[in-house]
Amino acid sequence: MYDIRSFRRLLKKEQVCTIPNYMSFARLLLIPFIVWFYAKEAYVVAVVLLAVAELTDVLDGIVARKFHMITELGKVLDPICDKVMQGGLAACLLIRHGDLWYVWAFFGLLVVKELSMLILGGAAARRTGHMVGAQWYGKFSTVVLNSVMLVLFLLPKLQPTYIAALLALAGAAMLLSMVLYTRLWLRLIRLGDGAEPAPESES
Repeated sequence: MYDIRSFRRLLKKEQVCTIPNYMSFARLLLIPFIVWFYAKEAYVVAVVLLAVAELTDVLDGIVARKFHMITELGKVLDPICDKVMQGGLAACLLIRHGDLWYVWAFFGLLVVKELSMLILGGAAARRTGHMVGAQWYGKFSTVVLNSVMLVLFLLPKLQPTYIAALLALAGAAMLLSMVLYTRLWLRLIRLGDGAEPAPESES
């Protein structure tokens, strides 16, 4: 079963000190600067930092798989970084377009998605004793959301109609991710101790 000893194992040197994890830590550090520069309307700087953060998000998975640096900590850290990044980008969206009702609806959907993932993902981890790494649909949702935000960063004065269309696209990707993750976690909870998800290629 999943207990406090599992968390202690995550903090061992061999779990922490890997290049992919360093990339994830760097991404976490960039997020407050992205929000700050965006709030100051320094959009070019915010876009550059967002692009760098996105690059680390892509590279950490590639490096982890290619050089066999996949760790249990990395499986936890990567989705945490994604969620913090999404929260930061949503904050930027509210700063710039908080007067639009569908921006708040999008933010509400994001909160519901993350809460459901936290509750069910935690239940699955406790039930099976395994950390569940990011699946393709989770990464797809993240890429779509971050790409939409990149467009909104680049075009801060975009017409509301186009903002609504972009948020609808990102919202659809989030719903897909939420549904497929829910199905995965319910299956793992049902299977119980020792159950693991199928490889991503089979998901």
